Amino acid sequence: MKADDPWQRLQSEKIVNKNPLEKKLKQITDVIKDPDVYNVNIASRDRLDQMELRVKKLEQVAHEPQDYKEKCEQMEQRIDKLEELINVTIQREKRKEE
Repeated sequence: MKADDPWQRLQSEKIVNKNPLEKKLKQITDVIKDPDVYNVNIASRDRLDQMELRVKKLEQVAHEPQDYKEKCEQMEQRIDKLEELINVTIQREKRKEE
């Protein structure tokens, strides 16, 4: 190779001006500022606030677990009784018309 090779001159120069500690500090600072971008398994304060708000809304509309199957069966029985009453009423009206 030539003695005045530009590639050889660039290889001997140090391109990175920051020391490893400064680089690590900048990376950590960037992650703390916006952790969602870096996917570091920590949540930003905004996301935590949004989640807390959602949980509070759910707590307001939520209720204690109930036995829905039993309640549904009771409602079906009531509906059956109402249908029977309606049918009886319709039959009585038909008899009156005759």
